[in-house]
Amino acid sequence: MEASASLNIEGKEKVCYERILQLVQTANQFDSYIVLETSTTVINCKSLISTSAFLKAQDKITIRAVGRDSQEAVSLLQGFIEKKIFTEERSSYPLLN
Repeated sequence: MEASASLNIEGKEKVCYERILQLVQTANQFDSYIVLETSTTVINCKSLISTSAFLKAQDKITIRAVGRDSQEAVSLLQGFIEKKIFTEERSSYPLLN
C-alpha cells in the first residue's frame, strides 16, 4: 500500500532542529519506507542527517510512504511537519539558533 501527501511550506523560514529529531524518531516507529520529496530531491525520512539537511524553507514537499502502515505514517508526519517543524521558538541548544 502506498500513501502520500503534499505540503506547502512556502514562507516558513525557521526550522527547529530538535523537532527534526522528533520527526525522524516518529518516522522510525513505522514499518513503511518513508521519503520526503521536492521537485529535485528525495530523501529517507528515517535518516537524521538527510532530514536535517533537507528541511529548509521550500515551496512544496511531498511525504510518500510504502508499506502496510503507510496511510497512518503519512497522516501523522504531515500533521507533525505542519504544526511543529517550523517555529519561532529558540532551540535549547545554543549552536542551533
